Amino acid sequence: MADANAISDRIRTVTQRCYAKDRDNLTVNIVRNIVELELGLEQGTLRNEDWKERSKDGVLGEVVRTCFLFCVDSKRIAVVFSVAAGSLLAVARHTQIDLQ
Repeated sequence: MADANAISDRIRTVTQRCYAKDRDNLTVNIVRNIVELELGLEQGTLRNEDWKERSKDGVLGEVVRTCFLFCVDSKRIAVVFSVAAGSLLAVARHTQIDLQ
């Protein structure tokens, strides 16, 4: 089995690919299935007790990270938001972000 870092990295990579290709149909389960196939993991590994929340957090975190940033004032405050699978994932203000 791949180590935890390799699995987490692959979750992020697959999420980025799926988000870029078809963000309207991006789901945590689709990412889990692809990661399990690509890493040769047993089906359902990323739904077990050890990985269920961790994989969900990885997918949602990556979607939020790669979503739209809008500079709203000269202090470089950005509103970060995304809608994936029909749900608002996050609205956050970041004050230490370089938008350049």
